Amino acid sequence: MALKFQMTQMNNPLNRTEKLWYGTVRHEQPTMSLDDLAEHMADHNTPYSKGTIVGILTDMVSCIKEKTLEGLKVKIDNLAIFALQVKSKGEKDPKLWTVAKNVTNVHLSSRATGKFSVANLRAASLVESPDYTSPRRTEDEGTGGDTTPDENTEW
Repeated sequence: MALKFQMTQMNNPLNRTEKLWYGTVRHEQPTMSLDDLAEHMADHNTPYSKGTIVGILTDMVSCIKEKTLEGLKVKIDNLAIFALQVKSKGEKDPKLWTVAKNVTNVHLSSRATGKFSVANLRAASLVESPDYTSPRRTEDEGTGGDTTPDENTEW
């Protein structure tokens, strides 16, 4: 199955006055919840009920939060490594650097690992989503999702 993308116009980060078109992943709606994931997993011939799986996943999420807030990286094999990241402004004199003044963001990041590595992600086939009005299709072409052959290939 191909991963759908759409074209989105955004500011060029190198020149804020210039707008450029970028390809972005078009995520299916609605977002899958932990409960939905547990139900999906229970449907995969597992001996565990949806309720048991929800409990295990809820505990896993809680433990990932706890351990990352302690400064540890948490690796889920063949999926991702989760870690907290800090973005901060630089300071010429280290004695003037403070958390309040220089830290601009703290966020959770994830990095693909194992069988879900960047090399595997690059093998995903991409196709322009037919579910939006593409700036690359003219009105008389409609919104049928037709793309040129080079866009349905690996990147």
